[in-house]
Amino acid sequence: MFPLIAGSDTTANAIKMTVSHIAANPTVASELQNELDRAAAEGLISQPSTDEEATKLPYLDAVVTEGLRVNPPFGGLIMKQVGPKGDTFNGQFIPPGTRIGHSTWAVAHDVSLFGTDADVFRPERWLEADRKTRSLMRKQTDLVFGAGRWGCPARTVAFIELKKVIVEVSRSPFFSF
Repeated sequence: MFPLIAGSDTTANAIKMTVSHIAANPTVASELQNELDRAAAEGLISQPSTDEEATKLPYLDAVVTEGLRVNPPFGGLIMKQVGPKGDTFNGQFIPPGTRIGHSTWAVAHDVSLFGTDADVFRPERWLEADRKTRSLMRKQTDLVFGAGRWGCPARTVAFIELKKVIVEVSRSPFFSF
């Protein structure tokens, strides 16, 4: 039960920020709506949509991933403690018990990987990047969920929720991007 409660705040924040970015960017909203309309017209997405269907929509995926990257739902340091034998990183010995953390904000805004516009919500970067760069970008962005045995166990559920909410909100007659 605790993981569901713990993940609800971060997922809600990710949804809120991503929808906010879509609403603030008419070009993004239009492109997303066009993709969803095409998919519906071609019978590629049902109502309500399924995760399997949503996963096949490249612009939706780019929007969701960019939303997580630009506004990581958890902005603090993700801390780990070095084991009892210590460890070595880049040739530097790290003593046992040392606490090390990475900033989700910093890794998600790395200019050397995401470009000089790393602070800008621009889903197209995910579609423009070559396969190798996109893979590196995805790995870096996934660090907002932690990594390894400390990674968020509900990462997959978060993506399902994000895509589902964005698809269904965009279809709502009461809400228009």
